[in-house]
Amino acid sequence: MFESRDTRTESQPPFGIDARRLPKATAGTFYGKLEATLESIGFTADVREICRPVYLAAEIPAFSMGRRAMSDEGAALAFANACLSRMIRIYKECWKQMA
Repeated sequence: MFESRDTRTESQPPFGIDARRLPKATAGTFYGKLEATLESIGFTADVREICRPVYLAAEIPAFSMGRRAMSDEGAALAFANACLSRMIRIYKECWKQMA
């Protein structure tokens, strides 16, 4: 009824599309255009202003680096430390409210 897995089967025929002819797109292209669009309509500035009370002054530079945090080791470390600081602050606040 079923063939053994050790038995070779015919390979699947080509799909009919030459992958070399497909356009190359990367996530970076999409997010770069998204970031530029949001910046052009003032979205980024509005969100930063709304969120300002939640940020500590020391965290603002780390969260304002944009894409630099993905390519610069120092920027990535600053961003990670700011995230850790924020998470610890949030958990402390939650525990205070539950006590």
